[in-house]
Amino acid sequence: MSSSVLSPNDTTFNLFKRGDRIPSAPCYLWTIRTGIVRTLTWTDEGEVVPLGFWGPDNVVGAFIAQVTPYEIECLTEVQVEPFNPVKPLPNATLLNHVSQAGQFMQLLHCHRMDCRLEQFIAWFAEQFGQQHPDGIHLPVCLTHQQLSEAIGTTRVTVTRVMGQLEKSGKISWSRKQQVVHRQLLEDCQRLAV
Repeated sequence: MSSSVLSPNDTTFNLFKRGDRIPSAPCYLWTIRTGIVRTLTWTDEGEVVPLGFWGPDNVVGAFIAQVTPYEIECLTEVQVEPFNPVKPLPNATLLNHVSQAGQFMQLLHCHRMDCRLEQFIAWFAEQFGQQHPDGIHLPVCLTHQQLSEAIGTTRVTVTRVMGQLEKSGKISWSRKQQVVHRQLLEDCQRLAV
């Protein structure tokens, strides 16, 4: 974790490493300045339930999610700034959270796991990826476990489907580099129409 944890009344930045948890007491709200986090909760059985994936300029915190338990996990190195709890939340922040929740509900109702995984990868690439001639490069290396938690399936299923996606040329996936090729994005756009 970072060397010092700030309260929401501070106005300086806080730096966290990949895998760190950002403090998420009910009164804490954080504006992400750099990096990507996922917010999550878990079931009584201990199953992880991702609530969303957030990047620069997004505001996160238990107060917005209204879910207990609640955690903010860094997927990359992350710099956050405390959000003053006295200021009202911008409408754009609330709409962003509602929109993402709706997108996840739609995605989770796709019955075929291959389709669900393709749609999640395409969504993630569009939200956080960087354009390159060979496709969209992801700035974070998502593990098969993180992917399985995001779409509500097993890691074994994700590993099988990822192998199929690589064989078909829709993705290039390794621990060092993850690329989503145009074919996957185009296929997902056709399904959405």
